[in-house]
Amino acid sequence: MVPKNLNLKTKRVLILEDDELSGRLLQAILVKEGMDVLLCHQGEHALSQLVNNELNIDLVITDIIMPVMGGFDFIEQLKKVDRQKPFMVITSLKDKNTMNKATNEGAADYILKPFKSSDVLSRVRKFFEQQEKQSA
Repeated sequence: MVPKNLNLKTKRVLILEDDELSGRLLQAILVKEGMDVLLCHQGEHALSQLVNNELNIDLVITDIIMPVMGGFDFIEQLKKVDRQKPFMVITSLKDKNTMNKATNEGAADYILKPFKSSDVLSRVRKFFEQQEKQSA
């Protein structure tokens, strides 16, 4: 349950997903809850949005397997831009090595594909709830 003082309409999320259908579905799930969502299909574009714009992104959700710049390469570059920027991983990779690497890199959560809309929303809400509790 979302705390009464948690306003998801003030949250901005950047999604990095090379698969257009998955990306648009993730975007629709979060937009329906009132979040402002920026969808990027390439890591370089996502990084430029984080570096060059003052978007005040609250959370990044990134795929792992992508052409040109993979998710872990993106995370490495993200940390150079903003070491404190929270991120989640969303991927079809179910092996423990990938899960451990994501956790060790600091992922706030690890969402498996195929995903359910309710699961994604629940995890994003939980993330923002925890953030609110920590800042209170």
